Amino acid sequence: MIDQNVFRTEWTILCERWNRTHTREVAARYFQFLNDRMDTAAFRDACAHVFATNEFFPTPEQFVLAVQLPPEADALDQWELCLRVMEGDSVLDRMNPCGRRVVALLGGPNKLRNTMVESVPFVRKDFLAFYRDVNDGVARGHLLPGAEVTPESKRIVDGLMRNTKMIAPQHRGAV
Repeated sequence: MIDQNVFRTEWTILCERWNRTHTREVAARYFQFLNDRMDTAAFRDACAHVFATNEFFPTPEQFVLAVQLPPEADALDQWELCLRVMEGDSVLDRMNPCGRRVVALLGGPNKLRNTMVESVPFVRKDFLAFYRDVNDGVARGHLLPGAEVTPESKRIVDGLMRNTKMIAPQHRGAV
């Protein structure tokens, strides 16, 4: 959630920088879009970035892109957390919304915990591909879809789980 006072202050600075006057409705639309995608600290960082680098008044998407990690680095960080989910750790709440969405697309934490060792590289490939797709959609302004499992994701996960061994107990912390 972006603090409204911070938003007004930063919005005023940006409007002065580009000598723009926006209606309340336009400001409210920007606020709604950005408030769904970042917190106050990220919004301040985005404003500083667009203030320093943009030639024209920024689009809402440019604010989001200004504070995102490179997609590959972000996806790999989320994959590391997904591996911990697969090992049985309760770290789903530490994942970002895109990471949680991809876990849901892959069948959810319970299904991922039953992933076979031989399948992990394939799950990684699918995780990174799904993450890129979901993350690209969010950057374009699409809200995260619900947590339903699509037929394609179900087919991929079911195929990975078939005829392979389960993760060894030592990987789950058991003896």
